[in-house]
Amino acid sequence: MSIRACLFDIGNVLVTFDYTRTFPALAAQTGRSYEEIHTHLAGMSASLETGLITSEEFIGRALDFIGEGVTRAAFLSAFTEIFDPVVPVWEMVQTVCRRVPSWLFSNTSELHETWLLRRYPDFSWFTGGFYSWRLGVMKPDPGMYQAALAALSLPAQQIAYVDDLPANVETGRALGFQCHLFDHTRPEALREFLAERDLL
Repeated sequence: MSIRACLFDIGNVLVTFDYTRTFPALAAQTGRSYEEIHTHLAGMSASLETGLITSEEFIGRALDFIGEGVTRAAFLSAFTEIFDPVVPVWEMVQTVCRRVPSWLFSNTSELHETWLLRRYPDFSWFTGGFYSWRLGVMKPDPGMYQAALAALSLPAQQIAYVDDLPANVETGRALGFQCHLFDHTRPEALREFLAERDLL
């Protein structure tokens, strides 16, 4: 069955992310360690990425925990400037997006969605996106996949899906998507997957 749409995860597929790039310097301005800040933010991440708390609530709670000495602007910079493009994947994505409608499919927050789409104009190649913070559910919960299926109005077998986490791919396969488990050390495997489906 031919592919009529693609879903791409963002984190560790299209971009890498690393909080150690930014937060140790931020922590040095406070009485909190990097580990304390990271643990506190991680404890709020699921609520942020499913829309249970707003971006402003998240920022306020983070700043309250971190303490005086860190501005809102400094925190936002540290929280968002953690990404780098996975260049070999973007070289493929440009062609894929020309072949079939392609969508972002990500567990992410409003803050990261907004920053990424502004920072990297190539995200405009995608038709749109399905984001956990908007849908109120996160992968690998089937509800996120079912939301995409309902919006695309396609059988799952006609959708190619790329993600780096085994649990996410397992749900996709169980629902019938044509899935690829991405390994950043083997981008050629993604190329083969896409080429086999006439997407490159």
